[in-house]
Amino acid sequence: MNLIKKNTVISDRHMLGWWQGTDMVIGHWGTGLIDDFGKEAPEGVNLERYYSDPNTVVRREHDRIMAKSFPLDIQSIAIPDINTLPLALYLGAKPTFTSSNIWYDHSDLSPENDYPLCFDKDNRWFRSHMEIYKKMMQISGGRYQVGLPALVPNLDVLAELRGVQDLLMDMILDPGWVHEKLKELNQVFFEVYEEFQPLLIDEKGWTSQGYFMVRGPGKIALTHCDTAAMIGTQMFNDFVVPYLREQCDYLDYSIYHVDGPDAIRSIDPLLEIESLTALEFTPGPQIPPGGDPYWYEMYQKIKKAGKSVQAVWIRPEEVVPLLDAVGPQGMYLMVFIDTLKQAERLEREVESYYS
Repeated sequence: MNLIKKNTVISDRHMLGWWQGTDMVIGHWGTGLIDDFGKEAPEGVNLERYYSDPNTVVRREHDRIMAKSFPLDIQSIAIPDINTLPLALYLGAKPTFTSSNIWYDHSDLSPENDYPLCFDKDNRWFRSHMEIYKKMMQISGGRYQVGLPALVPNLDVLAELRGVQDLLMDMILDPGWVHEKLKELNQVFFEVYEEFQPLLIDEKGWTSQGYFMVRGPGKIALTHCDTAAMIGTQMFNDFVVPYLREQCDYLDYSIYHVDGPDAIRSIDPLLEIESLTALEFTPGPQIPPGGDPYWYEMYQKIKKAGKSVQAVWIRPEEVVPLLDAVGPQGMYLMVFIDTLKQAERLEREVESYYS
């Protein structure tokens, strides 16, 4: 196997240590060296083909990965995804393709028009998605990893099927129905995960997740519930925690995406989920970025609870002060790095912080 990332063995050692809270990871995603994931579709293209035709998607993603550099612990993980929340597509939501994103039109699901949420392997979007991933594995030839799609159930998928406003009312007026759907969604998650993960696991038994660039032995996954920003802690404990705990119990390693300042109140309940491994926090655009001292106390709190941290939106000059303040163990820093020289300089600066 001829990996395009030459220091994969070292970076994987750092990654496993990060999951276990004993080492750190210095990664990067979003600009610079690997800057064109998710860029807008060229003007005039057929958008459905651009996002969902297997040959088109695979060739574009392969060319992107092969053209990039992967210094430090930056992972070489392909992301041939049909956007986030593909489970919604598999369960009846209709996609609307735009030049920069895919939006979902709601299904006809409601308490009055109820039906079981069941995984159907003949679903058009699942079959297309699976073909994309099979082709991606073939073209990769073991030169890079292929990350799992964002198979996240929870309230976010139900919101795409039902509509956010209607779902929020259901949580008040018909909570039993919401719980029934969330139980069904968890079962769908387990079944779909069992379709993708064995296909994508590498020869050393590791699975990769493209979003947030994580890898680990066995079953790993990204989890999140962006709807948490619209509900209080009591509702989060009621409608999110039990199902998230089931997911994390099923996985070997899991990372939860805390999306913005309005979701910070969900951190305390998350820290009570024993099987949840790590928390990632994405600051909002109007508040300090992830490397600001404003967040040091929050990172320390998460680590004290036995969880690892992924901190994002960090400038190179913020890395050493952050590591000195909160300690390097269990920290995964996503740093804005624009050039190889900048990466090499940062590598020298942080060398002594690795375990």
